[in-house]
Amino acid sequence: MEENVYTQKQKVGYSALDERGRMSSVALLFALQEIAIAHADSLGYTLDYLEKEQKGWAVVNWHICVHKIPAYKDVLSLETWCSKCRRLQAERSFSVADESGVLVAEAVSRWVYMDLEERKPANITEHMVQQYVSARKSALPNERFQMPKKDLAQKIAERDMEITRRDTDMNGHANNVKYLEWALDDIPREVYRSREIRDIRIVYRKECLEGDVVHRETYVKDTAEGREFLTFLLNQEGHTLAELATVWQ
Repeated sequence: MEENVYTQKQKVGYSALDERGRMSSVALLFALQEIAIAHADSLGYTLDYLEKEQKGWAVVNWHICVHKIPAYKDVLSLETWCSKCRRLQAERSFSVADESGVLVAEAVSRWVYMDLEERKPANITEHMVQQYVSARKSALPNERFQMPKKDLAQKIAERDMEITRRDTDMNGHANNVKYLEWALDDIPREVYRSREIRDIRIVYRKECLEGDVVHRETYVKDTAEGREFLTFLLNQEGHTLAELATVWQ
């Protein structure tokens, strides 16, 4: 195995399926999050260690390119590695393939190392850099994590929702996977059933906590790549909490 590349196999279970009987994009994002945690555990940076040090990783960006939708009982080979790690943040790449070696998805994510007591970014130690960084290049080279604009887009849905206990994780804020789950709720049924999701972009700007009321707006526009849906989550003051973009072909 290439140095500092972490590999894990996973079978697509029933709970990972969507209404079409294939692996949902939410389940895929959850799998990527889990292998990132497993990689950190393998290097000694376990949740117990981070809690003791009052440190933690906060994901701020995702870009996932989906090439193939896995089916029930497919065995997937997931790989993750850190292509950049310096000062306050790190870039983590992912690759997912099926048993035949066919590429299922590629992804990159950006994470900020946080001081949980001070609630601000913390410096990544040189030892952590040596432990994490791989010689392998980014899964999506030259990724700048730019989000599409909603110019020329049409608003198709908006609603208010309250963050509940089931949405939160051990840090007390809404888990990053939940944001994609919420965004997919407003994808029109005819699109969800007849098209394939091919691209997912997420930027997290502010955390939301149990009891917060969040306003959600969804827009759509047609692009050369497919039908693009933009979702914006806003707090009661009108500040953006997160932006999500999904492309369906």
